[in-house]
Amino acid sequence: MNEEYLIAIEKLAEAATPGPTNLCNVDPDMDPVDWFKSCLAFSEAKTVWCVDRADGGIIAITGNGPNSENNARFIADARELFLALIQEVRTLQ
Repeated sequence: MNEEYLIAIEKLAEAATPGPTNLCNVDPDMDPVDWFKSCLAFSEAKTVWCVDRADGGIIAITGNGPNSENNARFIADARELFLALIQEVRTLQ
């Protein structure tokens, strides 16, 4: 893990919306489409950012707010970043 890689992941993390954040789910009695529409930012932005899997399943929807793209990029890379950091820590032990 070189300095260039560390700078890249640091920039990715700094660009994401700072916490605290919460894990939540949609009330099963609500229409998920209606719930999602109510969560979108009230803006002119038409692009809604999300993270999906290669098979098409959606992992996360980060919305259409001013930082939604950065949040989606952070979530999309999080698994690989954590695994790389864990490996690096193990080599230092």
